[in-house]
Amino acid sequence: MATRELQVLGQPEAPRERADALRNRVRILAAARAMLLRMPADALCMDALCAEAGVGKGTLYRRFVDKAALLHALLDEDERALQEDVRASFHGVARGARARAQAVELLEKLHGFVIEHADILAAAEASAKPSARWASAPYAWRRELLVLMLEQAGGAPRGEAEHVADLLLSSLAAEVAVRALRCQGRVAVQRQARAWFEGALASLAPSSGA
Repeated sequence: MATRELQVLGQPEAPRERADALRNRVRILAAARAMLLRMPADALCMDALCAEAGVGKGTLYRRFVDKAALLHALLDEDERALQEDVRASFHGVARGARARAQAVELLEKLHGFVIEHADILAAAEASAKPSARWASAPYAWRRELLVLMLEQAGGAPRGEAEHVADLLLSSLAAEVAVRALRCQGRVAVQRQARAWFEGALASLAPSSGA
């Protein structure tokens, strides 16, 4: 199962960077990580980041078009690791009940990623442009893989599978995770999410290949 090259949310595909541009990117991300050790992600200020990194605003915004793009860049390595884990876990998509089980497993992995990075993802979602999440490369990768599993699980037509995938992925909004984690522990939140995924997918009719 091939993975796609990722682009940071809100930015075009990055060209090969000059050495000085790469140094600035590394410096900015290092400064942002240092600041996030002292404050929550939603309190991170781009002006303060310029001072912390020792770069001008022009340099910062040439690298990251907005705060959401910066925050997603901080998770780029973990996002790639997630995709590699998914690729290694699913050697092709099954059919029928097995495809539904794969979809639940995929959703659990995606939910775990959100739980692990809830603070940064919630701040990124809050500061992003409207609909930016739906247009991002990471979301497109999640959606396409889930749609394929849904098609194989219940024989649903493409349009229906896409709608169900969007409904399921919308439940993975980081703010939902943040609010849940304020009230209860991670284990309980993940158990409830699995029950929701299983219940939602159980309604899919098995395909003829089940």
